Amino acid sequence: MARIPQDFDVLGAEGDRYAVHALGAYHKYWMDTEKTVKNPNFDQTHSGLILSAKRSDHANHAYAIKCFTKMIREAALRFDDDQIELVVVPSHTQGEVSAGLRSIAENLCKTDERFRYRHNSLSRTKSIAKLAGGGDRRIEVHLDSISFRRDLKMRCGVLILDDVSTTGNSIAACGDIISGQRRSVVGGLVLGRTADE
Repeated sequence: MARIPQDFDVLGAEGDRYAVHALGAYHKYWMDTEKTVKNPNFDQTHSGLILSAKRSDHANHAYAIKCFTKMIREAALRFDDDQIELVVVPSHTQGEVSAGLRSIAENLCKTDERFRYRHNSLSRTKSIAKLAGGGDRRIEVHLDSISFRRDLKMRCGVLILDDVSTTGNSIAACGDIISGQRRSVVGGLVLGRTADE
């Protein structure tokens, strides 16, 4: 099984570098798009916890939210900022944000006064195909389909949250969009980084 680096950089469209921290490796459940071959590397400990966080109807959803809230709070100690504005990478569907990531961001605000979160700071303006289904995830696709609410007054560094990162392009695009509004991006944080298998 390949070791996944927890810290990695992604490059924006103009060459800006964004530091990203992954809480762990994500091993997809299925090896094929037809969903016939289960991944022998799939683990319930971390990858299963990510799937539980993503599905609000899952029996372990609340437990997953609690676990990831604690992990992110500990991982965020690396940032010197007194206040951190959380933004969530929008889902692939227009107007949607992961309910799990939204719950994690809201829990972080309740349990740590350093964090601030406003729902839908970033929004998907048009749907894009899921990467798991063969969707195009070049950075340009994200830049063309995500917008930032300009009415928000952010006076602190921004931390970009995503559930799973494969290419890092969604975080890089969000970093470019936020930086383009003269906001400071402290980095990105993902629940899991997809393992090459």
